[in-house]
Amino acid sequence: MRIIFGFEFAEVPAPFGTIYSLVVFFQLLKIDSCIGSKHSSLDRSLEWQRLELRNQQRTDFQICTGNDLAIDRVMCDDD
Repeated sequence: MRIIFGFEFAEVPAPFGTIYSLVVFFQLLKIDSCIGSKHSSLDRSLEWQRLELRNQQRTDFQICTGNDLAIDRVMCDDD
């Protein structure tokens, strides 16, 4: 089985970049071999929406953020 990791770039650092819509992100959650994604929206509201969707659909799916502007807002939940 191949293991894949979704990866996206915002257009700010990469003119060729694109951010997945929530519909596309939801489809990634349905791919068993996709274990997570690296998110780079520079938009906290979209990050929270993705976390909510992940928590509802597939809690084992990893979401990493490349949002350097939010480094002061990192939170950890030990539950």
